[in-house]
Amino acid sequence: MYKSRFLVPFLLFSAWVLLLLVSISLPIIKPIYILEVDAKVSPSVQTSIATSIRFGVWGMCLGFYRFGPDGASWDDAGSCTPPRLGYTVDDAILQLTGQKDLAKIALKALMGILILHPIACGLVFLSLLASLVTTWHPVRALNVISLIAVILSAVAATIVFVIDIVLIPIARQKVEEATKNALTVALGNGAWMTLGAVAALWLGVIGASVIACGCFGCGKRRGRRAKKNQYGGAEKLHSLDNGSSATATEMSPRQSEGHKQQAVLQSEYIETDTGNKVSRRATIAGPQNIILGGKTVIASGAIIRGDLRRTGTGSAVVISLGRYCLISEQCIMRPPYKTYRGNFNYYPMKIGDHVHIGAGTVVEAATIGNHVEIGKNCVIGKFTIIKDCAKIDDNSIVPPNTVIPALARFGGSPAQFIEELPESTMENVEIHTKGYYSRFQPQEPAGH
Repeated sequence: MYKSRFLVPFLLFSAWVLLLLVSISLPIIKPIYILEVDAKVSPSVQTSIATSIRFGVWGMCLGFYRFGPDGASWDDAGSCTPPRLGYTVDDAILQLTGQKDLAKIALKALMGILILHPIACGLVFLSLLASLVTTWHPVRALNVISLIAVILSAVAATIVFVIDIVLIPIARQKVEEATKNALTVALGNGAWMTLGAVAALWLGVIGASVIACGCFGCGKRRGRRAKKNQYGGAEKLHSLDNGSSATATEMSPRQSEGHKQQAVLQSEYIETDTGNKVSRRATIAGPQNIILGGKTVIASGAIIRGDLRRTGTGSAVVISLGRYCLISEQCIMRPPYKTYRGNFNYYPMKIGDHVHIGAGTVVEAATIGNHVEIGKNCVIGKFTIIKDCAKIDDNSIVPPNTVIPALARFGGSPAQFIEELPESTMENVEIHTKGYYSRFQPQEPAGH
């Protein structure tokens, strides 16, 4: 996913190259031009007089078509004006075509696009730089700035293209009326190159918008899959007795590819049909009110209070966990509570996918999003909301009713904002939780 961030810079670079070529154009790059005015001359008539004028951003060239076995080829014969922004057609050049009013008519259509092409090219270059910065430093504020720059570039390029396709046909009509169809006006290849740049830029706007809002990644991934985990593919812990207490030995970690590998006796953990692994030394109170999404590990000494449910009618689910959640040793999870209008009640706790809660942490949050890491010995206050891809440092105390934004790192007592996390956080946390679970395989002890 992180590599896909280079798609927007690639689109912007492609658009910038196209607009740069058009901005330079004729007479510097002679094959690229914006407008062409041709005299209607039969191919069988050979003449040394210029029958065609091509206009670029920096000047124009006079030439004629050569017809041969391989088709027609355009030759300017060195008759080009010096490169400069803004040009006029002198009487000597106009005399070659016999139309002295040609310059006035053509310049009316060209004047608006001469300056806009380099301006649009410059805006695209600035947006390209901004996009490259956000690729290496994916901070939310920079993502928004990059999006604004890309939108401005796309709008400028679109205006240039609209001028190309609207004003040039007007010039064609005026030229043909003034010359009684002796001359014709045609769009040059520069206009179609501008169209390609416009298409690339608007695709870049879509990509930059996805990055800025966190769509298809952090902050927006829950939805359908999470609902399936909570209801369609979830599992209630009916099979666990309240306060299961079979003896378990300590885990023996070993280093493997930078992670701890867990080797646990088979009899120490209960494995459910959906791959959840629950320690017999964990205290699961009210298992009928707890939902596990699948492939969740609940370690020794953890306490989950599913028995603290709201009185009266309503959903019986007290605590729901998504897939690949890791609940470490000595964690305490209990639903938040409050007194409202004299009535004391507990409220459900919802935890998303790929959530790692460190050892000794007490959690009373209302909602924890996807791809969240909570450190050791933390206290997560009542009704706290932790959004996707957030991280809480070790030994942090999060006050009640705190909202932790997505892609944010908090720490301290009380917990405060430290820094924004990169867009790759989701991928990194997912790799960690899946790797932890895949290595968490029960093994029979030697001699059994």
